[in-house]
Amino acid sequence: MNKVLSHLKWFFAIIPLGLFAIVTSPFIYPLAYYTKWKVFWLWLDDEINDEKTNKDWLVYCNGDVDDFKHLYFWHSFRNTMWNLKQLIKPKNARLNCVWNEEEIVEVKQDDLLCNGNKVSIYDNCLMMASWRFIDKFGNEGWQVNKGVKVSEKYSIVGVSELWYKAKGKLYYRYSVAKEFKVLGKSFYFTFAIGATEKRYLLILKIQ
Repeated sequence: MNKVLSHLKWFFAIIPLGLFAIVTSPFIYPLAYYTKWKVFWLWLDDEINDEKTNKDWLVYCNGDVDDFKHLYFWHSFRNTMWNLKQLIKPKNARLNCVWNEEEIVEVKQDDLLCNGNKVSIYDNCLMMASWRFIDKFGNEGWQVNKGVKVSEKYSIVGVSELWYKAKGKLYYRYSVAKEFKVLGKSFYFTFAIGATEKRYLLILKIQ
């Protein structure tokens, strides 16, 4: 029963709320930007103003933090309704790469590799399958999720699937990153669902 409830929470956060955010954010964010009405706070991402949480944003905007175009695309397509999603996010039992109090209940798959080396799902750093890249500005790291060249140093390939508890609540996490070739051309597939310490997940990419 706990597993069913866990999946239902994920479904609500991703499907009804996710679709609502996708549909409304491109129209609401300009109103939030220009009017500053408090009701529109739900469509914003306050984390971009905090140096402890804005690393992804700084890479995304390449330092142009006040540029409306970057702000618009971030809030309308990249992190839609982030403040609202933070209100209903999963329980947090880790500070990534600092401490980890997640209790792993069941490991169903685990063969993750980074630069050819086995990585652990039990360590303080959150290890999930994901492709990382080197972008056109030469940026390379955990925050660079698209670019002109695959980063062998930071990409984590393989499959991870597990159930875990955070502060007594049960959650599911699945991720896979694989390379496949079509007519000699490489494609990089990423899929992830479930929960992390920051949010509920639904990621599907072919790059």
